[in-house]
Amino acid sequence: DRRNEARRGKAQFLVAIEGREFDAVDVLEAILEEEPEHHEAAGLLANLYEKSGYDEDLVQLLERQLDVARYHEDLDTITDLSLRLGELLEKVRRDDAADVYRRALDWVPKERRVIEAYLALLGPETDPRERAEVRGRLLAVSEGAAASTLARELMAAWTELEDPDAVLAALAAGVAGNPDDEELREELETKYRLEERWEPLAGFLEAQALHHLESEPERSATRLREAAQIRRVTLQDPAGAVSLLQRAREATGSPEILAELVDAMRESGDLEGAAAEVSTALEAHLAAQGEDARDARRGQPGV
Repeated sequence: DRRNEARRGKAQFLVAIEGREFDAVDVLEAILEEEPEHHEAAGLLANLYEKSGYDEDLVQLLERQLDVARYHEDLDTITDLSLRLGELLEKVRRDDAADVYRRALDWVPKERRVIEAYLALLGPETDPRERAEVRGRLLAVSEGAAASTLARELMAAWTELEDPDAVLAALAAGVAGNPDDEELREELETKYRLEERWEPLAGFLEAQALHHLESEPERSATRLREAAQIRRVTLQDPAGAVSLLQRAREATGSPEILAELVDAMRESGDLEGAAAEVSTALEAHLAAQGEDARDARRGQPGV
């Protein structure tokens, strides 16, 4: 409103005058009392508190502003304020700083800066399970060689904590972060097969096939067919097999895959789709035969 605009102008004027900066504190607090979401006033006041060493006042201000940001679901502001508040609290109240980072991750679970700040806060005395869980968050946003390295470290940590499911989850996250790591890929596939984890195995085969589809179409088609077979037969989900077989057929044009695709569509109740696939394949075959015949005639003498 107009009154707060006038107050804002007065505060900016006072801040600009050497020796009068802190006279603006009461003015800015009055603005925020009436308009808690006034970002400019909050920023000016935070800077003044920080400059003056009013750490407790700054903490309370940042906490109020965080509440406003959560109310408005302002994820960028939640991130920035949480990092600022956490850094401030780390000096004197480390447990409170950890709580700030935990709450921030409820809102921005993949925000790397918050994850790294939280992880840096956890010292050697921290519960090893908590530290491993935070490192798992970091792994989820890591890629390439960094993902492979972190996955191996996490697998060792969870092995020591005797949590085989967490070991497998770390391995899967490592492959997701670096699908070109052949050693991790083979280890994950072996575990899925030995433990008969058919659903994740099918997902793994699909992801690997699609990742290498252009460079290795035949091998990728084989993986897609196996993933489709798992879904269709083992998991009793023929509809889930259809898209996999369609991709495999597109990559190879194989009539065998067409037969599997048509069977999967029929089993899933899509008789119309199955008939359309056969019709399209037949038309393509007849068109190719006609083109071959024309090519043969063009090669004859006198034609």
